[in-house]
Amino acid sequence: MSAVVLLPTGKALTVRTAADAFLDSLANPSTVRNHGIAVGKTAERIGEGRPLVPVADDEIGEALEPPWGGSAGTCTSGGTLHRPASGSRVRPC
Repeated sequence: MSAVVLLPTGKALTVRTAADAFLDSLANPSTVRNHGIAVGKTAERIGEGRPLVPVADDEIGEALEPPWGGSAGTCTSGGTLHRPASGSRVRPC
């Protein structure tokens, strides 16, 4: 289930600050570890020090593409992430 993550106010919010706020909102240490790798690499691709506000949704989507490289990955639940065609969304396990 998705949850809204409140981001810090009063300072320029960077991609890394937003990524860290998301990871800090997760309760399960295993989830934090697993998500931390993908979220960290995505933040690096976008530019960790960049201000978050001008980053477009499609830029985030493009930054998420390389980890899968068009192939399926494995979920911790044993399912598979299916990426049926170029430009299509990844279907959950």
